[in-house]
Amino acid sequence: MEDAMNKEAPFLIHDLDRLRERVIERERSSDMNRQDGKLWTLIKNCARTAPDQFPWFTPFVALMTEDAEDIRRAKKVLLDYVAKLEPMSFSSGLQYHFWCFAFPHAKWSMYFQWLCTIGAFSKDEETEIRETLISYHFTNFFFGLRTKPEPECIDNQTLSLCLSTVMIGYLFAAGEKPSRMAEKMLEEGLRRLPGIIGGIPASGYTGEGSSYMDCVIGPAIPLVIELLDLLTGERDLFWKPFAPNDITPEQILRMTAREWMPGGLLLPWDNYGYQYGVRAPIAYALRQTGDELYKRILLKDAVWSYDIGVGWAYDDLVWSFIWWPEDEMLAENISFAWFEPDVGGVLTAQGNDFYLMQMWDESEPVIPTRSHVNPNAVLLNAYGVPLTLDGAIVNSPRFQFSDTWRETVHSVGEITRYNYGDGCGGAHSILLVDGWEGLRANESYPQHFPLRPDELQDGIGADVTALYRERFEDAIQVRRRSSVGADRFFIIEDLASFGGTHTFTSRFVLRPGAVDTGLGFKIRTSEGVTLHLIDLAGQTTVKSESIKGAIYYYPMDPETLLVDFNGESGSRLFIAFMSRAFKAEEFEADWQVIHDPSETLDVEEARIKLASPEAVVPFQLPAYMECPLPIVKRWWYSKTVRKQPGKAWLQLPRGMHNPKCWIDGHEIELSGYQSLLLAPTIAVPQQLEERQQVEVIIRCDVPISHYEGKGDGTMGLNGGVAVCYPCEEEIVLGATFDGSEIAVTTNQKEYRWPYKRMGE
Repeated sequence: MEDAMNKEAPFLIHDLDRLRERVIERERSSDMNRQDGKLWTLIKNCARTAPDQFPWFTPFVALMTEDAEDIRRAKKVLLDYVAKLEPMSFSSGLQYHFWCFAFPHAKWSMYFQWLCTIGAFSKDEETEIRETLISYHFTNFFFGLRTKPEPECIDNQTLSLCLSTVMIGYLFAAGEKPSRMAEKMLEEGLRRLPGIIGGIPASGYTGEGSSYMDCVIGPAIPLVIELLDLLTGERDLFWKPFAPNDITPEQILRMTAREWMPGGLLLPWDNYGYQYGVRAPIAYALRQTGDELYKRILLKDAVWSYDIGVGWAYDDLVWSFIWWPEDEMLAENISFAWFEPDVGGVLTAQGNDFYLMQMWDESEPVIPTRSHVNPNAVLLNAYGVPLTLDGAIVNSPRFQFSDTWRETVHSVGEITRYNYGDGCGGAHSILLVDGWEGLRANESYPQHFPLRPDELQDGIGADVTALYRERFEDAIQVRRRSSVGADRFFIIEDLASFGGTHTFTSRFVLRPGAVDTGLGFKIRTSEGVTLHLIDLAGQTTVKSESIKGAIYYYPMDPETLLVDFNGESGSRLFIAFMSRAFKAEEFEADWQVIHDPSETLDVEEARIKLASPEAVVPFQLPAYMECPLPIVKRWWYSKTVRKQPGKAWLQLPRGMHNPKCWIDGHEIELSGYQSLLLAPTIAVPQQLEERQQVEVIIRCDVPISHYEGKGDGTMGLNGGVAVCYPCEEEIVLGATFDGSEIAVTTNQKEYRWPYKRMGE
């Protein structure tokens, strides 16, 4: 086996010279449009200005530059981590969630090896740190791995524990002083690791939702491949089927990519809801495959700001840079559409402007947690803006259904009562029967069956009768099929056949912004995007319910809309028609910026200081990430923005904390913008509409470390400022179905689409 502690070989860095050349090229280049150049600037600035706040960047910067100060900073960070190990042993977090500590521990061990290759430590220091890292993993995490049953336990926890154990074993089982503990961990971990990969379902989806697929499974797969390559000498492991399910690592990373929606948010199909996606696994998959879908995600949809927690570490941006493609040219017309018979599928129209995802993945029986009860639920997105919501509602009484309470004992003599209704059917955009919102399985059985190709008719869908039949014995069939009409709208058909009489509810969980049309139900989001749902069968009544204060893990809007189409017939035929009322032009660059360390400036004081700014920045990231500036929480920006006369809006950056905005001295109300995930879009005041330029001042707070921003570093400023102008919204005036053809009339066009209903 190769000596991992070889001073010439930083672990998993294949071509160190070329990587350092790229760093030099990016620093010398005047082309600041290359994303990897921005990445390097961000990583370096944070590591040098605030190494204690951004510790995960410091070893990479030291390895790239070999600068004495960079090495000193990285060494201090590593020594600080080692010093925390003994007191951390007694924390309840480690005792109850040891897998969350194992993966970061293995990463720090790897970065210790990197620093050893550039002479950061003396021999005595190397020996002492090495022994500490080995024994700590052996005591706390190796035996944790042994508590995970095999081969039954296939999940993010087991994979992270096993991979971490193999990494520690590989790093320290060889060298001048081979460790017997490391050898034992390597042997045990290597025995289990291929089976854990092979135990993932053939779809590539573990059933744990986007959070764990994207933030743990996805980041682990490249390291698994690289490690097994080193240990076995096999090549092309990325494409190798692993037993027992003959699943390839490529399929797993492809499913990770499939969880991305246009605009950069992940599918919200678990108990964490919408969140940003991890970039490094996408970069690695692109390097392995050259597939333009991965490049499209990296260059057009990924959010570049604070690092996202990957396996409970914060080095996603580092590995994104390491695996970044040399070529940033992007092909056109890369479709997000996909279909996986065991999980769900995606339809797109007008390129990727309109997006529908329908899911039928298996839910967790009895008490749904990560695998929600969402049989044939649909999610809709237009122009990169989510229109629907999905479960993940925290402590909302509306979703605490009467039959979804549970009592547990977490400590002696203390009973905890909680409700798991947000994981049940009523919190999702599905079909409900007789108003039963607590829909869930109480036993294990196959919950869905595929539709035949002739039944799908170029659409996607599944039969989910089994999940309903457990409660309703007269259930004959419950199906939903979604398809695209005229490359302009989506068709959603429900078919529920029961032996007796029932009431049926086609529920849609929507973002707020109801618009009265007298035809179906329509919303217009604060981003100007519209969704119009119309039941062409015309046998339903529409009821909407506004739920105030429905809090999601990552806040979205101040309210949620439940829209129910109710009726006695289980046969429904909907169209989902999407449009927009305004759209953004190019982003505005060159913003004057100052920092406000005491957080005491008012707008007039800030205006005076902004006349002599500390820097001029693109305002697409926190200022301290764009140039060498102090890392503080509060910042002020200003710019004279040119605009066309007439109505206009400003699209502001995402992820701003406590934002305030003034346009020509008029303060704009921003308190309604709760979402850190979406860009606030604000109207230019009516009295300023005819002006051709306006002064814009923005104040906002930003996280100042890896560990701020909703706990995982992701909720920080990103995106930029753009001026938006009105565009002609396409409005549905009428829609009918005559038994063989759907006709949709708008203010711009008439669409006709042949359609054959299910069961005919």
